[in-house]
Amino acid sequence: LKLSSMVKLDIFHYNPIQYAAPGGNLAQVIAILDQLCAIERKFRGFSGLGLEPQQLEYEVVRDLVIGITDNKDPRLDMLEISLKGNESVILFDLKAFGSFVKMHTEYEVQNIKATILQLIRNMVRVNRIGKERDLVALIGGDEYAVITKVEDAVVLSKMAERVADVIKLKTGFQVRAGYGMGESIAENYHKARLQAELMKKHRFLVDE
Repeated sequence: LKLSSMVKLDIFHYNPIQYAAPGGNLAQVIAILDQLCAIERKFRGFSGLGLEPQQLEYEVVRDLVIGITDNKDPRLDMLEISLKGNESVILFDLKAFGSFVKMHTEYEVQNIKATILQLIRNMVRVNRIGKERDLVALIGGDEYAVITKVEDAVVLSKMAERVADVIKLKTGFQVRAGYGMGESIAENYHKARLQAELMKKHRFLVDE
């Protein structure tokens, strides 16, 4: 079955019959697919409950920022984290990491990734614990995402710059950083990525 991107988007957002007459063949097929997607999303949440806390955090952050789960994900309860669903997102993108990968062993690559992840965790969690603590994860090969309850643009900017400076000091990697706020977690992540791609030398775009 080949569906348009718009119909696929509606399946994901639980509106399966918007583009077909109720009771029609296409509507029935889409409704079935919608149910299968819902089951898969629920299964993904519960199937990960046996993971170690850090791995569980990595999985749920990744799913939150790409929009395939939300603040009701059961894994958040296992992590003892409470989210509203509109938390801000900070993105850190390592510059020239591909060159580093080509020149080093897999062990060295994984070790530096883990080191940077721990650096970020240590810095963003210094004043927040329990259900209020920030979530941090490696997203892709060279991007790190922070889901935080901070809603002040100035504070977010300073957090991003401070972490980027420490990463450069400790590892030598320069970092592009961006943040998104005011929307859903997935939308904030998208805004953070756009900002990071547009920035040079940690300059931040300011909403007018």
